[in-house]
Amino acid sequence: MTEPEAPPRQPGLGLPLGLAVVWTLAYAGWTTLVPPFGAALDGLIDRAAVLPFRLAIALLALGLARSPALEPRARLAFRLLGASFVISTAANLLRLGGFGGAALDPRLALTLALPQAGLMLAGLWQLASLRREPGRVADWLDAAAIVLGLFLLSSHFIAGGNPFDSAMFGARRWLFLLYLMADISAVFFVATAWFRRPHGISRDALGLFTIGFALIAIVDLVYDQQIQQGRTSSGGALGIGVAVSFLLIFAGLDLQRRFPPSVPEPARASRRGRDVVAPLAILLSTIPMLRLAWAGGEHGSHLAFHVTGMVMLLMLVLVRHHVAHEQTVQLARERATADARFRSLVQRSSDAILQVSTDHVIQWASPSAGDLAGTIPALLAGRRISELAHPDDVDRLSTFLANASQPYARNAAVRWRLGRPERWHEVESVVTDLTADPDVGSIVLNTRDVSERVMLEQQLRQSQKLEAVGRLAGGIAHDFNNILAAIISHANLVREGLPRGDARAEDLLEIEQTAQRGAVLTRRLLSFSRPEAGELHAHSLTAVLGAMEPMLRRLLVGRVELQLDLGDDELWVRTAEGQLEQILMNLAINARDALPEGGAVRILTRSRTIKPGESGATGLHPGRWVEIAVRDEGIGMTPDTLAHLFEPFFTTKPSGLGTGLGLTTVRSIVRSLGGHVLAESALGAGTTMRVLLPTASAAPAPLMPKTEASAPLPTDRRTVLIVDDELSLRTAMERLLRRSGYEVIGAGSAQEALALLDARDWRVDLVITDMVMPRMGGREFVLRLRSRRPDLPVICMSGHMEWGVDGADEEDAPWRPDRLLSKPFGFPEFLQRVRETLGPPASADAAAGAAP
Repeated sequence: MTEPEAPPRQPGLGLPLGLAVVWTLAYAGWTTLVPPFGAALDGLIDRAAVLPFRLAIALLALGLARSPALEPRARLAFRLLGASFVISTAANLLRLGGFGGAALDPRLALTLALPQAGLMLAGLWQLASLRREPGRVADWLDAAAIVLGLFLLSSHFIAGGNPFDSAMFGARRWLFLLYLMADISAVFFVATAWFRRPHGISRDALGLFTIGFALIAIVDLVYDQQIQQGRTSSGGALGIGVAVSFLLIFAGLDLQRRFPPSVPEPARASRRGRDVVAPLAILLSTIPMLRLAWAGGEHGSHLAFHVTGMVMLLMLVLVRHHVAHEQTVQLARERATADARFRSLVQRSSDAILQVSTDHVIQWASPSAGDLAGTIPALLAGRRISELAHPDDVDRLSTFLANASQPYARNAAVRWRLGRPERWHEVESVVTDLTADPDVGSIVLNTRDVSERVMLEQQLRQSQKLEAVGRLAGGIAHDFNNILAAIISHANLVREGLPRGDARAEDLLEIEQTAQRGAVLTRRLLSFSRPEAGELHAHSLTAVLGAMEPMLRRLLVGRVELQLDLGDDELWVRTAEGQLEQILMNLAINARDALPEGGAVRILTRSRTIKPGESGATGLHPGRWVEIAVRDEGIGMTPDTLAHLFEPFFTTKPSGLGTGLGLTTVRSIVRSLGGHVLAESALGAGTTMRVLLPTASAAPAPLMPKTEASAPLPTDRRTVLIVDDELSLRTAMERLLRRSGYEVIGAGSAQEALALLDARDWRVDLVITDMVMPRMGGREFVLRLRSRRPDLPVICMSGHMEWGVDGADEEDAPWRPDRLLSKPFGFPEFLQRVRETLGPPASADAAAGAAP
């Protein structure tokens, strides 16, 4: 953001200042050209001539004190200055009115002079103290030195004597000495403000104040010397000097009023030209002393006065030198501290900094840059940055550096690979063009290693791909299960309609069993793509492996042979549906991929007893475990690979042939079951993966379900509404239920079902609905049903679980996994579920009374 510019100055003096200049010129012409009228009349005219200046200065200063643009201390300064000139105006009016232009009584004049001088000095001191910054003592010392040197010079060449001579002291002399000291102090304060340059105060105005008060001091100095010589005068050059001094002060106030500065000057520890202040002051003070020394004769107090002033000036110069030295030392310390801090930050920063010339040659490199490049930073200087970049990234990096000075490249980042062929680091660099900076003069690359972030981004993309594959598998499973359910249902219908002993019944039964095996395979694939844990049940490890053997043999294609050693013991473990299958499939696939030239994959199961302190059983509590071992005769793994084996997305397979999630998933499932996974491998000796699971008691024998023949037919006509978008499956279910004595109506969507219910005045006894349907899903449909008939029984069915259970779902929600009817299902299972949901038959009147 740019600083606001100061308002432009308009040419001309302005009306008030122009009138003041005309008045001054008129007075100067009158006092120079017109013959004197007498001491009393001339004194009256001289005092009347400066009265407008005193009054105008007072009014203008008080007006500036009300300016809201000024700081509070600046307004106070102008208020005090205006009050001082109000008293000066009052004193001048007393001389004109009460004394006819003659001098006031010394006691009255002193009474008025003390508050006037105090207010004036207080106001000017406020101006000098506006800008308070460290190390600004030099402003006071510089102002004191130059004022003292000019005072010594003026005392000799203008006044011609020592203003503090002990001769002819009296009340009038003390009054003029007070004026003189007040004027010198005023010059000192205003000169300090001029050196300091406070914000909001015009420096040109301060310069005019300095000259004006200095001119008044010279006039008072001359008046004092005239009093010492026993003579007084008014008008003439002294009167013109007083008028001009007031004109300069008035001009400074008018300049401040018209052109107040709005842009603050920056703080500087030292300003150009300050070094000549002390020598100039010393030179000015030595001129009168040398003149007196060469002139000869007795000079008395005059020479002593100048020698004393010279000594005081030298003391000021010495103090000024000490202050300057302390400032230099402090600045050196601060710069050394800043350099050390910067060096420490750069040395310990994890981000690398490269300083590159416009022709892309490295001029300087931070330690982190050396770590990324694999060498010491000093060896990077003089090399082209393209030598550190991956060959595929050289053109992109060079183009980016060439455009570093463009506005669109500011704060932009470029990603490239830095390092060596054996180890590349993914880095991201922000390029800043500092060629115009004299302290830098090059292009700066702030570089950060983003290899881990790039890896996480790749993992996220891979995970999203897997999630997409899982959703695709879920959708395919849903449609495939609908097809299988329709095949099973229609085969069952045809088989039940054949006469007993018909040979075609065996063919239909084979169709049903084949479709059921397809359903089992679909569930296993779906469980593999979505390993959500369900309810734990006891499973026979031997039975699971026996059922999976055909699938595993088809999985181990090529010259890979499967060997099963299931042992003699019946081993039971508690797992959720599909978890054992997922563990075995992942381990078998890894073993197959470790045998590119073929070989044998052996799967062994046994009961293993862990003894206390047994070697290689770290973390396993003593007792009985079920062990599954998968061995291969492949190439094996190095210790470093074994250390990262179970890390997510870690894989030794070529890109595109592995996700790095298989063993991570295996360990996650095994740990959730309270087990452990152990890996044993060596290069050339193959790999053995051991899965240890807690043993479980054998599952109780399941109760034999009632067959359709033993189930009694309903004694009354119950109405069942079937909602499914799969026409073939819905038709088969309708035929099954009608054959069993139910009245059945069908709908292809939830909207059609709601319309049918409204048309029947909601007189139905059971609703069977699919969960995945277009436009309105099963959950929303069931909630709509319950809002109209909370007591209406509902059966939900689906080919897969695509949704999770909401915490707000009720315990009896029909879509919960433990209540869901999974597709495909057999006719006996389906009919049994319908009868259990409907309950015992009720009278027709009771059924009719349940309708709203």
